[in-house]
Amino acid sequence: MGNNNITGKLTGKLILKATIINISPMLIASGKGDIVDFEVIRDSTGNPMIPGAGFAGMLRDSFSEIETDDLIKKHIKYFWGSDANNDNDSPQSHIIVDDLKVDFGYTVMERDGVAIDHTSNLGKDKSKYDYELIEPGAKFHLNAEITLRSGFDRNLFLDFLFFMIQKGKEERYQQGAFKSSGFGILKWSDIKIYEFDFPGKGELWFKYLQSTDGNSLTNIYHNNDCTLKTIEKNILTIEGDFSIKNSLIIRSDGDQTNSTVKAPDKTHLKDSTGKALITGKSVKGAIRHRALKILNTIGNSHPDNLIDHLFGYVNEDTKNAEPARLKSFEERIENAEQTQIQPRIKIDRFTGGTIEHALMQSQPLWHKNENFSLKFEITDCNETEAGLILLVMKDLMTEDLPVGGEKAIGRGILKGSKLTVKGKMENEELNLVFDENGITDKEKVKIVNGWVLKLSKATAK
Repeated sequence: MGNNNITGKLTGKLILKATIINISPMLIASGKGDIVDFEVIRDSTGNPMIPGAGFAGMLRDSFSEIETDDLIKKHIKYFWGSDANNDNDSPQSHIIVDDLKVDFGYTVMERDGVAIDHTSNLGKDKSKYDYELIEPGAKFHLNAEITLRSGFDRNLFLDFLFFMIQKGKEERYQQGAFKSSGFGILKWSDIKIYEFDFPGKGELWFKYLQSTDGNSLTNIYHNNDCTLKTIEKNILTIEGDFSIKNSLIIRSDGDQTNSTVKAPDKTHLKDSTGKALITGKSVKGAIRHRALKILNTIGNSHPDNLIDHLFGYVNEDTKNAEPARLKSFEERIENAEQTQIQPRIKIDRFTGGTIEHALMQSQPLWHKNENFSLKFEITDCNETEAGLILLVMKDLMTEDLPVGGEKAIGRGILKGSKLTVKGKMENEELNLVFDENGITDKEKVKIVNGWVLKLSKATAK
C-alpha cells in the first residue's frame, strides 16, 4: 500500500446503517448562543444532529480497547487513516461517517447550572450558566461507508464493524458534553450491513448511490459476534435503592407548561413528560464535597490530588485538565408527592426580621411512596478510592449527606435501603451487598475494612 492508497485496487464497499437512540440527555453544543450559553448543534433545517466527525472520533477512540498484533495495527491504520509524517506509510481513512440526522418527535429542553466551589460547596460568583439538551428517546440515523482495497483483510474490516456494533448494543458509547454525569449514552438498534463486491456488483452499487434505498439489498449482519480480543476495563459499579426522608428539590425556575396558572418561584426539576428527575450532576457534586471533607477530617496531606484523579478537574489558569473516572447517572423519581407548595419569606440576617416584598414559593418533592435508584461507575478504581467512596455511600444511605438545594432547611436527605457493589477492581471480581445493618455477607467485612485501611495508610504518607 502506497501513500494515500494510490496503488491499492478498489475491490468493494461496505455500508453500515443503524438507528442510534440517546437513552440519556445529550448535549452536543454548537458554542455560545444568543438565548442560552450552550445551544444544541443543529443542521440547516433547524433540527438537532450529531456531526459525523465527532461520531467517528468517538468510534476511533474505542479502538484502543482492542488487543492488537502487527496485522490488526496495520488494518486499524488503513481503516481510520494515519496522520503520520512518513510519506510511505500515511494511508487515508477508509471509512466515511455521515452527519447523523434525527427523526421528528425529539424534544429539546433548557436547564441551568452553576459552577461550584468544592471547598465551600457554594456557587462561584458570576458562574451561572444555562444550556439546551436533547431529551432521551431521539432517533438518529447512522450511515457509514467503508472502502475495501486489494491487500485488505475483508473479514478483519467486518470484525471492526462487529466490534463497534457490539459496543453500541451494550450502550457503551457516549457522545457530547457532561459524559461523567451520565449524558449522551447511545444505544444502537436496527443494524444493517450491505456489501458490494467490485466489479461484480458495480451496477448495483451505482443504483444504490442514486436512491440510498437498501430495501432490495441483503443484510449480512445477523447478530454476529466480534472475534477480536478486547482489553477488559476494570469498572466498579455502585447502585443503591433510595427514598426521600422529607423533601427534595433540584431547582428549576418554575413550571411554565401551563401558562394560565402562575407557577411557584422554584419547582423540582422535571422532564418534558412531567416526571421528576434526580440529576447525575447534583448527586456527583454532593459526593465530591463529602469525599473532600472526609479526607480533610482524617488528615490527608494532599486531598485535592486524590479528589482530582477520581472526579476530574479543569484548571483555567494552567490549562491543565483530567477527565473524571467516577461517572454518575440521571434517574427518574416515581410516586413522590409533587403537588404541595410551600410559601417562604426571606429573613434579614442583621435584624432577624423579614425582608419586605420577599415572599416566595417553592414546590419540592415530598416523601410518599417513592423509591428510586442511584448508580455510579468508577473506571480503574483502586482500594484507596473504594474505601473513600464507600465512606461517602455510608453517609448517603444513613441520612447524613443532603443532595440538591435548600439544604439549610432540611431538604435533600435521602434514606438508603440497599447498596450493591459489583465489577472488577485491580483484576478481582467483587459482589458486595449492604442494607440498613451493613454488609449482608459478614465474611466479606475484611474486604471493606481493608479498603478503609488502605485509605488511612495513604493519609499517613
